[in-house]
Parts: sequence; structure tokens; C-alpha cells
Amino acid sequence: MDVKTNTGLVVSVEAVKKPESANKVQELAAMEEALKKATEEAHKQRVALTGETDVTSTTQLTQAATTVESRALQQLQQKQESQQKALLDQLANEEKQRQ
Repeated sequence: MDVKTNTGLVVSVEAVKKPESANKVQELAAMEEALKKATEEAHKQRVALTGETDVTSTTQLTQAATTVESRALQQLQQKQESQQKALLDQLANEEKQRQ
């Protein structure tokens, strides 16, 4: 069924009858598949409206991943520096105790 929204977008909804013998795992798998299809369709419509290409979207995702990796690296470097400082402080304290 196609549903036309007030914004002029068309949303396709696909209904699938649940088999009588389906268990919860099978139901969840079917829901995941339906969500995946809906997400792909929404992506296609957004790309068509904005005039983007998939390359642009891929570039944006790559940039976002790089930003996350940079933040993670900075956090690791800060943690390493604080651990080094703590070790140097501990060594200095031990040296003072020996004297």
C-alpha cells in the first residue's frame, strides 16, 4: 500500500501475514528485514530529494568514522599521558622514601 503524506512523499508499507507457527525469533527477523527495506527506501528518497549521490553519503560516513576514530585516539593518548604522569609521581615518591 502506498501512503501519500502531506509533504508530497510517498511511503510504501508492506504487510506480511505472520505464519501461524512462527516463533518470536522468526517474527523479530521479519521485523528487522522490513525495517531494513524501509530504511533503504527512505535513503533512496532522501538522496533523490537532495540530489546527493551515494558517493556523497559514503564520504560523509567516512568522515564521521574518521572523526570518531580521532576522538578515540585522543582519549587514549590522554589516558596514556595521565598514566605516565602517575607512574613518574609514584617513582618520585618512592625515591624520596629511600632517602
